[in-house]
Amino acid sequence: MAKGHIKEVKDVAVIVPHERQLLSEKKRESLVAWFNLYMGIEGRAGSEHTFAAKKRDLETFLSFLQTSAGTDHPDQWTRSLTRDFLRHLERKLERSPTTINRSLATLRHCSSWINSQRPFLAGNPCDRIPDLELDDPEWKGLKPIEITVSFRQACLNVFCMIASVVVFQNLEDDHGWTKTSRDSGGSDTWAGSL
Repeated sequence: MAKGHIKEVKDVAVIVPHERQLLSEKKRESLVAWFNLYMGIEGRAGSEHTFAAKKRDLETFLSFLQTSAGTDHPDQWTRSLTRDFLRHLERKLERSPTTINRSLATLRHCSSWINSQRPFLAGNPCDRIPDLELDDPEWKGLKPIEITVSFRQACLNVFCMIASVVVFQNLEDDHGWTKTSRDSGGSDTWAGSL
């Protein structure tokens, strides 16, 4: 090859793709900013009621975090804080286990999403935190004696209906009685003589 056809490259610029961040550096250190971003991107999936419930869950948690830790810094959100929050919901706010599990599901999804964007210093704060166990619902149906009484009443009603049909069938056949009409209460009117 002839000299001059090859250019010597002395300074090579290495281009490193710049990862686009969803939040500025300052806002990355605020759970309020992360929760707002989460609700704008992920929280909109579902109905208005679901959105309102998620928003309420996150607001309640943020209030607890700021009261407990005095900050909304993401690295203050730890597993132990999540457990304390669940106890707070149960004992102080007297939330039902179903409501607490729904709140935990919201926190799980949100913390996983944030952790994928900005890893928590101590790891995902909702990992390995189980749902509360739910008691079997209390039976609100009939008691055994009420079932027995209802069954007896139903049998008596069926017997009375059958007996009425038989009696009136005999009156028709043997004595010439005829059903003339049915009143608004559902009772039949019969005409004839004994």
